[in-house]
Amino acid sequence: MSGDDSGAGRDGPDDSDDSWVSDSVDGDTDASGTGGGQSSDAGGAERSTGASASGTREKGPGEKFCAECGAIINEKAEICPECGVRQPGMGSTGDDERLIAALLAIFLGIFGAHKFYMGKTGQGILYLCFSWTGIPWIIGLIEGLIYLTKSDEEFHQQYMQD
Repeated sequence: MSGDDSGAGRDGPDDSDDSWVSDSVDGDTDASGTGGGQSSDAGGAERSTGASASGTREKGPGEKFCAECGAIINEKAEICPECGVRQPGMGSTGDDERLIAALLAIFLGIFGAHKFYMGKTGQGILYLCFSWTGIPWIIGLIEGLIYLTKSDEEFHQQYMQD
C-alpha cells in the first residue's frame, strides 16, 4: 500500500466516472501486486454498474454519445461538457423561428412584421411605407407560404440574419 498512492481517494462516490482511468494507471504501475486488489475492487464495482470488460463505460438509459468527441452525456444535454460542442438536433428554435416568421408574414405581412422579426429592418420599413396599397399583404402571404415549405436549415441560411 505504501508504494501505491495513485489509488488513494479514488473510491469515493464523486470520482466514480474516472475509476476506469485509475484501473489502467494502477494496473500499469503496480508491479508488486499489493495495491492491485484495491483498484480492481473499485474497477469491479464500476464494471458491474455499466462498464464493459475493456474498462470503458457503456451508454445507459437517458444517455447518448457526443456527436463530436464520443463522450457519454445526458440525452437532454445541448452542449457536451467534455468538448463544448452543441449537439445536433437539440434546438427546436429553428422550427419555431420559421413558424413564427411564416405566421407573421401571413397575418401581419402588410405591416412587415415578419421582416422586423427576422432582423431586416429596412425591408420592414419599406413594407410599412407601402402598407396602404395592399401590395405588402400579397407579398407577405406568398412569403409566409414559402417559409412554411422550406426546411429549417434552408430557412436559416437564406432568410435569418446572423
